[in-house]
Order: sequence, then C-alpha cells, then structure tokens
Amino acid sequence: MFFSKSLLFVSAIGGITQVAGKTPVGFTPATESDLIVTYGQVATQDGAEVAEDAVASQPKLATASKLPGSSYAVLMVDLDIPVDTDPHTLLHWMQTDLTPATTATTMATGDGKTASVFELQNTKNTPALAAYVAPAPPAKNPLSHRYVQLLVDTSGLGARGLEAFKSATSERMGFDVGAALVAAGLSDRNVVAANSYNVTNPGPVQADELKRAVPEMRRMVVRAPEHWDAERKVRRQEQQQAATKTGESKQLPRRR
Repeated sequence: MFFSKSLLFVSAIGGITQVAGKTPVGFTPATESDLIVTYGQVATQDGAEVAEDAVASQPKLATASKLPGSSYAVLMVDLDIPVDTDPHTLLHWMQTDLTPATTATTMATGDGKTASVFELQNTKNTPALAAYVAPAPPAKNPLSHRYVQLLVDTSGLGARGLEAFKSATSERMGFDVGAALVAAGLSDRNVVAANSYNVTNPGPVQADELKRAVPEMRRMVVRAPEHWDAERKVRRQEQQQAATKTGESKQLPRRR
C-alpha cells in the first residue's frame, strides 16, 4: 500500500511539493535520510520542480555519509500516472548491485553547488532490472508528476530475493514498492535514503492525449533506449502543431 488514506494529498506551492522527510506526504516507505540525486548542475532535492529535458539521462547517486552495507538498489517511481486504478504508479528505474564508496569525493549537487559525498556506483556493470526511462508526463491531468527515488540496502540478498525483484519489474505500470520489498524478503527498514522531485507538462491538456496517454506510456517502457528521445520529440511536435491550429482557428477573418 503506497498511501495512508488520511494523508492522500499533495500541496504544491511555488513548484515545490510538500514532503514528509525525503518523500511526498503520505508516501511509504518514508525516510529522513537524503539520497543525493544529481543530473549535472540541476538541483533535484526535496520536491524541487525540474525541467523534463534536465532528467533525460539517468542520474548520479550519493549519500552525505558513508554507508555500512555492501550492496544497494535504487528504485525510481512516478506516483501520478493518470489511470483510474490504484496504485497510480509507474516504475522508471531499478538498478541493483550499487556499491557505496569508502572515501568521499566532491560532486556537483545542482545550482552551481558542490558537496563532499559518498557516491554509489555500478562497478560491476550489472544490467538494470528495469532500465532508466526518463520522466515525460503526458498532457493529461495531473500535468505535474512526482518522482520518488529510493535507496534500498540489499546487502546479503540472495539469488531468490534478486529473482523476486526481477519478477516485480515485469509490469512497470501499477508498480507497488512495498509488495516488491516483501517479495524479496525485505521491508521498509531496508529503505535507507530517498529523494523526490516534480516534472510538469506545460499543457494544455489535449483531447486526443486523454485517450492515448496511458497506452503511450506502456509502449515507452518496453522500447529500446534509443527510441525514447525520438518519441519525446514527436510528441512535442504534435503538441505544437495542435496549439498552432487552435490559434489559427480563433483568428477573425480580415476586413477588406
């Protein structure tokens, strides 16, 4: 279960989502520990509003303090998929076998700032259980989507637990973090750090998008990575053309 019914709300003020700890209000599992998620010089911490283009490639991950475990996994989930069934989620990324650094390094944390952090790296080049899919909210309500990144301690997780994680990624739409953890023999206590940010479609909501938004998302997550950028460009062109046609239809004929 993702949300407590009594806390099923989000307050967006000035482009920043209200967060409880390092995750949106009402979201579980929650944690007070920061997962540093960096896309170059773009700040993405604590519910920040981020441009879609800025998060096109998978980010770097780090923590402010040294982690005691030997292996970690990151899960990234969209909480606001426009569907009528619960949960309204889509798994955007699951990467296991991340190794925490034993010494601190300097990393850009956004807005021109740097920090001394302990980076998490895929030193064994382990294939992702769910390859990174860039955020791309459709032109359908809600236009603004919340993206949560969770760091899970998987130290000592055996082959059976890893297979359970892999099985959980077979259906990205409606992904349930809690159920995936339980299936792998883990719990909320294994979530050691988190972060969230928002990406917003500028709109307006398009009538044709209402019918095709979810099917397009389903197709997007199974396509090869090289198709994702092309898909986003085509969608933008269609939206621009629709906006242009709308503007032309509203123009009055010239007087002669």
